[in-house]
Amino acid sequence: MMVFHMLRSEIGEEAFREGERLLFRERRFQPSTWDDLRSAFEEASGEDLAPFFRQWTERAGAPSLALDGVRAKPGRGGRFEVEGTVRQEDPAYRLDVPIRIETEAGAESLVVYLTKEKKEFRWEGSARPLAVSLDGAFDLFRRLHREEIPPALSQTLGADSVWIVLPRPGATDADSALALLARSWASRPGVHTTRERLPDEVFARSSVWLLGPTVYDEEFAAALPPEAAWKDGAWTTPSGVFPADRHTAVLTLRHPSGGDLSWTLVRPENADVVPAIGRKIPHYGKYGYLVFEGETNVAKGEWTATESPLRVKLSP
Repeated sequence: MMVFHMLRSEIGEEAFREGERLLFRERRFQPSTWDDLRSAFEEASGEDLAPFFRQWTERAGAPSLALDGVRAKPGRGGRFEVEGTVRQEDPAYRLDVPIRIETEAGAESLVVYLTKEKKEFRWEGSARPLAVSLDGAFDLFRRLHREEIPPALSQTLGADSVWIVLPRPGATDADSALALLARSWASRPGVHTTRERLPDEVFARSSVWLLGPTVYDEEFAAALPPEAAWKDGAWTTPSGVFPADRHTAVLTLRHPSGGDLSWTLVRPENADVVPAIGRKIPHYGKYGYLVFEGETNVAKGEWTATESPLRVKLSP
């Protein structure tokens, strides 16, 4: 639970362990409340933890954080300085916000004690700073920015506006099977089908299914993350390399327009597997990529989130 993870950071490892021992000794085999937990950890740490527990166990919602005005500048004596501002939405939370400064000599850390809507921070060091990140290890319970969440099938499956792009004419023997699959998916409101490129304004506001080889093949291949590739008739994913003539690939990427939109490629190995793959896809919503051999899922996983508005690269 994030509450305990943050409590450990709040009072330190030794006091946290002692609090666990006290709680076990005093409340063993008994129902325990948040007040019981607070009392044990207060005794162990000697700190007033009422504000901490009140904030995280009684208040609804979660903080939303942002980095603003981050810049590097020359310091005195050949040193370097970084300054910026941590912001949160009102009403403010009381937070110990971890900041990581990536430099040519390694990473350094500092903590910004945030009690209001914003607070400035400053770092000085001898190594050239390269980037600044806020809570890059996800130590705080907070609202995540969309860019911090890897794209997943559920985004395309649950989108309000969806276009299904069918194969280019004559591009695959699975054309008829994919057309039947598209027809079944298009039975719900907000889902449309085409074989052509969508008008830019329509594409920009819709999640998209790409069934088989389509007019978007080049753009989709170019958008693949570094951990994936389409090369020499095979799909590369974090789970391995899979020849396309023996495997079906289902890959979801962040939509070029950003936001909550996505686009998903379904490239079947042959027409026979299409009905089964179509039935199975909705059961794998949390994954970013799937690979099937025949009708059997042989690989699945999530992409690595590589972009975040809470990480700022600094100019050289």
